[in-house]
Amino acid sequence: MDESSVNSKRTKEYALMEELSDLLNLLGSAVGRALQGEENVEELDGKLVEAHSFLKRLSCVPDEGEPDRSRSSELLSASSLQEDQADKLIELCKDTLSHEDVGESSKKLGAQLLVEIARTNTGRRIMRTTGLVPTLSAVLESNCPLETAVQICRVLDCLIHLHHHLAKNSDKSQDPGQRLPVILPRFLLNFTSSNCPEFAEKIAEIGFIDTILISFFVCICEGPTVIKIFHDQADITPAITHILNHTTSPEVTEVALELIRFLVCGLGFIVKTSKEWPMYNNSNFACSEENSVTLVANGTSKLLIRLLCSLRNLTVNPGSRTQLLNEGLLEPCIALTESLSPIPSYSVISKLVPVIRLLVDGSKTASLRIGEDRSLLSKYTEWGSEDNQWLKSASGRLLATLVKNSQSVEVMKNVVEVGGMPLITMMLISHHQKMLNESLITLVLMANVLPKDIVVAQLYTDLIINGIKSSLTESEHPVKVKKNALTLVSSLLKVRPEQFKSMLKDLNFLEALEHESIKDLSEAIQLRDSIENDC
Repeated sequence: MDESSVNSKRTKEYALMEELSDLLNLLGSAVGRALQGEENVEELDGKLVEAHSFLKRLSCVPDEGEPDRSRSSELLSASSLQEDQADKLIELCKDTLSHEDVGESSKKLGAQLLVEIARTNTGRRIMRTTGLVPTLSAVLESNCPLETAVQICRVLDCLIHLHHHLAKNSDKSQDPGQRLPVILPRFLLNFTSSNCPEFAEKIAEIGFIDTILISFFVCICEGPTVIKIFHDQADITPAITHILNHTTSPEVTEVALELIRFLVCGLGFIVKTSKEWPMYNNSNFACSEENSVTLVANGTSKLLIRLLCSLRNLTVNPGSRTQLLNEGLLEPCIALTESLSPIPSYSVISKLVPVIRLLVDGSKTASLRIGEDRSLLSKYTEWGSEDNQWLKSASGRLLATLVKNSQSVEVMKNVVEVGGMPLITMMLISHHQKMLNESLITLVLMANVLPKDIVVAQLYTDLIINGIKSSLTESEHPVKVKKNALTLVSSLLKVRPEQFKSMLKDLNFLEALEHESIKDLSEAIQLRDSIENDC
């Protein structure tokens, strides 16, 4: 840019700043008259609209965004908003919102102007230190009009990016009602009051208020001290339940349940105050082993049968699984399996498959119940064929667990016939050591039990040999995994020795046996001798 262009730009910037200063003076006068009871609604509203429009002309954009380059090059960037000007604008908006004599339309426009200011770094920085949040809290607590509440939600949405900074720098000596962690619960209670069902309808029409609100809750619930404040709010559970009852948005439901997870993981007070909320079909309650053991012992699991996310965690503890099976958990899981298809049920399936796998792990009876039902195995195989790596792995682990725990030829044949073998064999190339070991153990069982023709057709493959080679040469794999891999090769050699030896030779398998980590193992030495004989 040449010197002439630079000077021209500076001149235009100066002119715009002068224009903003004049506008601030006029707005200040209009607000002052309103505070003295001399409000001219049209005048005040007009100046608020002018100020909002002017900030739009300054290309006030979000931090991660970029200014609209299609606008005139004479316009300023958001950073051109001076601190003293932003400070004065914020104070005028605070006065507009907090004074009881100011009309509803002016309050709404004042909140809307704050949104535009809050989209700038300068504006948000000043808002941290000017007592704006307590002012917004007071407005919300005064049963403000819905339109104003919407704009305040937008302001808070901008400020939430600075939440951790606000929490860190807030004065702990202040009245708790003045701080952010307690403002939002009050807002939630106002918006979800069961005495005002028309509010729920309006929220549904607007669409985004509850989403923004609950997102705030999830964010602040991660703070180590905030959970105590929620514990003291006796009406918080009915409020969340009210949102779940009225919302039609999957996003809102998801974030509300995530909020419940944060709350329950901390204190579990929702269970004490409500017996109806667990009947929603997804949650994530007992995410620690200690909680899961306690909940199974005190009978809470009966109440949580339909909470699949929670039950997945309850089944993590081996000692709890028998009790859960005795309480009839397996049959509802089977019924749910029969009713689901991958789309749009992925979120449910992703929790259901691990629940079933953990339930049958260690129970031959449960493994036979599922493994002997070919239609169920077909479902799990179908889910594993979806273009989702996590679901492929989860389904493969379930099939492997059924084979391992049942040790039934019928179950093994069923897995083969429904096309489930690729899901198990693909686990051989997993970087997850536990998955790899599960696959090896399962394939050893099948190699030793299934008829030879099936073993050759299903297990004499390049994928299996290369997967075994990879497991043997991976330095980080423990010795027990490598020994299981060697056992699998030995088991496969017994089926049709010459055919399998030829395959091993073609794929340079002997090189893997020379790997530093296994070459001195007795199993590796014996296997090497067996392969080399008559090769």
